[in-house]
Amino acid sequence: MAKKVTAQPDDPKPGEPNIKRRELTKSLPVKLTDDEKLSYGRQVGKTSQALGEARERKKEYVAQLTAEVEKHRVELERLGTLLANGYEYRDVECIMRIDLDDRMVFVTRMDTGEIIEDRRARPDELQGELPL
Repeated sequence: MAKKVTAQPDDPKPGEPNIKRRELTKSLPVKLTDDEKLSYGRQVGKTSQALGEARERKKEYVAQLTAEVEKHRVELERLGTLLANGYEYRDVECIMRIDLDDRMVFVTRMDTGEIIEDRRARPDELQGELPL
């Protein structure tokens, strides 16, 4: 785009056409010197290297974010399953009682007192323990 600087009309001399003159600056093509070409070539190399490094950092960052997103997705799935089931498995203190007369085994939860297992005793469970 042409840029106006200042207008300075010249006084016409007798017999010359009446012409206004003003100075302006325009963006026009100018051939690059060898030094300029060399300088721009160096800049191209540096910029190309910086672009490659930025792409590598982007890959690493995207990989980190992808892993973080997956971690959160898995946790949401786990929590959703717990809510849908209404329970989760935990270690609970229990007591196993062996009724040697009836040959039965009873496993009772210590936290609720609920009998969670009642079954026939296996032969190894009916054997007495040897004193040490």
